[in-house]
Amino acid sequence: MVVPLPLSYKHGDNVTLLAWNSTSNSWVDSGFFVRAEWPTNTTATIYDIMHLSIYALIIYNAFSFAKYELSTLTTMLNATSSSSWSRLCQKQVILDKIGIVCELLDGGDYSLAYDKLLHDIKPKLTGLKMDENGEPWGNGAFKHPWIVDLTLHTMLGSAIDAALADMDACKDQLRWVPP
Repeated sequence: MVVPLPLSYKHGDNVTLLAWNSTSNSWVDSGFFVRAEWPTNTTATIYDIMHLSIYALIIYNAFSFAKYELSTLTTMLNATSSSSWSRLCQKQVILDKIGIVCELLDGGDYSLAYDKLLHDIKPKLTGLKMDENGEPWGNGAFKHPWIVDLTLHTMLGSAIDAALADMDACKDQLRWVPP
């Protein structure tokens, strides 16, 4: 079976074919082999489909997901009240820093974007010096976190970790050069 791919598809994106399981009323990995047709990348061929079913083609693009996660983080921060911050001016400073991370991503500086989010922004918002895997660096604690609401520490930490994981994938996925 040949299916069209969206214009945003980049060679190296992970492509997964899900099948609808009517017994459990859920999507499951079909286990079929999916291969984008090189060099055009406008279609994908799905091999060994023997029966009719409902399928969904899922394409994971790390760059798009990282940008989405940063957008979500920005939305979360914009929704915070002034009482959540140790100083009101810090909210705009963090939003500006996230803007810089987005610019670095757009420019292809994935490592710099990753480092800025991990070492500059995350400790200020979560009070913790931890990587995306929860491993502490330095002494593991940030002396004066900018967010004083402990519930927000956890929520923001999860959003940042998701963005970090996608940015880490960007380093491998988007620098891939076809043979």
